[in-house]
Amino acid sequence: MGRSVGSVFAGYVLFALSSVASLLISGRTPEANPTPIFITVCIVYGIAAGILAGWVTGRLAGRAETAHGIILAAVITIVALASYLFASSFRWSEMLTMFVFAPMAVVGGVWRESQRGRQMAR
Repeated sequence: MGRSVGSVFAGYVLFALSSVASLLISGRTPEANPTPIFITVCIVYGIAAGILAGWVTGRLAGRAETAHGIILAAVITIVALASYLFASSFRWSEMLTMFVFAPMAVVGGVWRESQRGRQMAR
């Protein structure tokens, strides 16, 4: 149980830090009026961050990687929903996080589980 909780926590921290890093590197805030190019870069980066966070969560969990990816996706979605509900204006970043980036954590978990399955088949 502790390993599962720790792996999901680590995956969330990885996802959150990657999001913060992307904003720091770009010098923008989520509230700023984004350009189409900026949104496109954020989408690609967020997809990669979600997949990596799901993969790391599954790797650290060591079992039921897809389930851990699903739990991580739920945590990411809940935090983004809370942020969206308490935001004073429409925030495109929360919408992308809930509907695009969080599901990618499941993809990362599935990817890790398929890697483990191939390793066990050898």
